[in-house]
Amino acid sequence: MTVLFANVQLSGVRPACADFPKPLLPWSELVTTLSIDRPLAPNGWKYSIAYWIEDGVHHVEIPSSSRAIRNTAFLGDDDELVIVAPISRLELAWSDEENGATAAFEARISWRKRMDRTMG
Repeated sequence: MTVLFANVQLSGVRPACADFPKPLLPWSELVTTLSIDRPLAPNGWKYSIAYWIEDGVHHVEIPSSSRAIRNTAFLGDDDELVIVAPISRLELAWSDEENGATAAFEARISWRKRMDRTMG
């Protein structure tokens, strides 16, 4: 199923440095907590994020990220919850005159038996 997964709001700030190009890999990472039916997923949620400033415009790119969550809440020993969020690459941009950018992440979620047949 596809669901609204998260609302993202990035605040506009004046760049404290000169323009700089889109970075090569590895990108910076944003790590957040993720809970399912109250228990926290063991490793939370991690996104790679590219950030750069070009001609005074802030740019943020967040690629699609697929993550399997195991051993949390209602999952059995050989089950996994797979969350793909955002569904496609998300690109945001704003200038110094703007307050920032907002976006809604949609996620594709599926629940399945572990493909590798391993247990918890």
